[in-house]
Amino acid sequence: MPVTPAVTGLTIERAGPDLADIYSRTGYASFRERGPEFVAIVEALIRGRRRGLRAFLGRVDGEPAATGMLFDARPVGGLGNGSVLPKFRGRGLQSAMIAHRIADGWSRGYRLFFGETENPASAHNMEDLGWRLLFKEIDWARPA
Repeated sequence: MPVTPAVTGLTIERAGPDLADIYSRTGYASFRERGPEFVAIVEALIRGRRRGLRAFLGRVDGEPAATGMLFDARPVGGLGNGSVLPKFRGRGLQSAMIAHRIADGWSRGYRLFFGETENPASAHNMEDLGWRLLFKEIDWARPA
């Protein structure tokens, strides 16, 4: 299990319904290309306390800075929705958020994890934490 890297001023908290708005807006600010519906969807997931979904908000000196989710796909834990606001990038927050979610999943009995990313920087962080590439995904789409 990876050790959570120390990042000055970083605290990570579980984002329940009371933090759903802050969490979703932080994620949206990191990934604007996902569109504004991202805020509503993620907020609804967190507010609904959907079983098997654990959202985490990273703050630096109290300011929202990073997001990440842990999905229950028993017996596997899935990591997704990891983001870091541009002004906080390059400090190790993404690696800390990944390690924190793995530790949370480990405490819940997961021993195998998967993650998905299209971002080379996120892939590099995962490799640094001991992840290995299993396959590259090809997405298909067609008009309805």
